[in-house]
Amino acid sequence: MVEMVVAAVMLSTVAAILVPGIYAVHQQRQATRFDTLSLIELNNLSAVSRNMGVADRNTLKLSEWFTERYDDAKLDVQEVTADTVEPPLQAFKFTIIRPAGDDRPDFRHSLVAWVATQGVPE
Repeated sequence: MVEMVVAAVMLSTVAAILVPGIYAVHQQRQATRFDTLSLIELNNLSAVSRNMGVADRNTLKLSEWFTERYDDAKLDVQEVTADTVEPPLQAFKFTIIRPAGDDRPDFRHSLVAWVATQGVPE
């Protein structure tokens, strides 16, 4: 009987140690998946924006396959000004923002795309 009590205590101790570790690995895996998919989405958005006029870039939206997975994610498009940029190039910063919850900071992924503005309709 004593051996069974000792075994139960040992198993509960091991479970108390492993469960938070498994949960942390799961959370890290979800964060890595979001990182990967958001970078793919940002690259797709920058490729689409190359064929758009400057004014149309503010109408860009996240794709349907991305919003199905992360419906709380938002897209922010900003025009970046730099003194060293030649006039035919324009920089745009695309940022995907997703609330993290639990009093943690939001997840943010950004990509700056340099786009040629000459020859593209405004």
